[in-house]
Amino acid sequence: MHEWALVEGVMRISEEEGARHPGHYVVGIELEIGRLRQVVPEDFRFLFDIARRGTVLERAELVLDIRPVRVHCRDCCADGLVEEPAWMACPRCGGFDVEMVEGDQMLVRSINLEPNG
Repeated sequence: MHEWALVEGVMRISEEEGARHPGHYVVGIELEIGRLRQVVPEDFRFLFDIARRGTVLERAELVLDIRPVRVHCRDCCADGLVEEPAWMACPRCGGFDVEMVEGDQMLVRSINLEPNG
């Protein structure tokens, strides 16, 4: 289950950001995760809920934006979404000479803070 390593990374980044703002706590974390990362959202949320207990992230709401795999075909110049990432073929012509444009990213899009009190 690689989600645990990803949760640890998100926790570290979020805790560091919270530490840069004394007197505040993290209330929200928004992530953008490409489908090729093979993250199971339910597992990620479950592990995040366990990991955040007793930390400055205890009140943080987690928002996951799972992004599709998007490719550009070098044969027909089409851009499109790949429904089955195991087969990275052009959705228009079926060719395999494609460049992945989106789908393998894992980004912390935002960390929201509020003052204590």
